Amino acid sequence: YFLVVILIYCSVKSFFNTPVVKTALCVLLFSYVVETLQYLRLIYILGWQHSAIARVIMGTSFAWTDILMYTLGIVLLLLVETRRASYKSAQ
Repeated sequence: YFLVVILIYCSVKSFFNTPVVKTALCVLLFSYVVETLQYLRLIYILGWQHSAIARVIMGTSFAWTDILMYTLGIVLLLLVETRRASYKSAQ
């Protein structure tokens, strides 16, 4: 889960020239929303629990450790992007 937010961020940045912080926060918010939908058991409410694709995309169970990993992934990403930007400006 740590790497999932980084992968999503990189995917977005590969197609769109968006600001680093805004993109990172939107990816983090998206991850929190997905985790909240897992907490609310939306996949069961919609009756999609038997769909393998839906289970992979939406997930089936909420975990606080996932929230922590999403957050730590974005923190690392922002640290790397900040360092990269300062390195580029120093050249």
